[in-house]
Amino acid sequence: MKRLSNLLAALVFASLVIFMSCGGGGDDPGPSVGETQAGIFEGTWAVSGDPIFGDGPEADWTGFTLTISGAAEGANSVWGGNYSASGIPTGYGEVWGGTSTETSVSGSWAFQSATNVSTVIRGGDNVEIVITPSTSALSMQFTVASPARTSGIFDEQWTFQFTK
Repeated sequence: MKRLSNLLAALVFASLVIFMSCGGGGDDPGPSVGETQAGIFEGTWAVSGDPIFGDGPEADWTGFTLTISGAAEGANSVWGGNYSASGIPTGYGEVWGGTSTETSVSGSWAFQSATNVSTVIRGGDNVEIVITPSTSALSMQFTVASPARTSGIFDEQWTFQFTK
């Protein structure tokens, strides 16, 4: 009888060990849509040709680069980070959130929402930028609203193409 009792206790103990080592598993839903898109969007992008403003190319943007960095999840699960733009032709700094004479500007960005990761809101001036990124190419379309100036770079759509 004592032997049967010891055997039963050993079986109960072995069962507990087996069940405890199984773990929960399956609780990790994987990366969010924002995390995935931010990972693709992040990096240094070189302009591919001159941007289109309205219905045609605008200025010589050779050497222009856009660096997207610091991607992190913020409030309400919205991903965002920082950007720096360099090599901006003189007179076009306002296109990227600076003054007209700036050739390098930096600022912040965030996706429009946790689920709308095809639109980026640029910090500072709240310009909405529609993005189409892939691992090697990026398309950006946006309109810079006129701040009651007549410099000719406002109120029509800009389209930039980049490569990584």
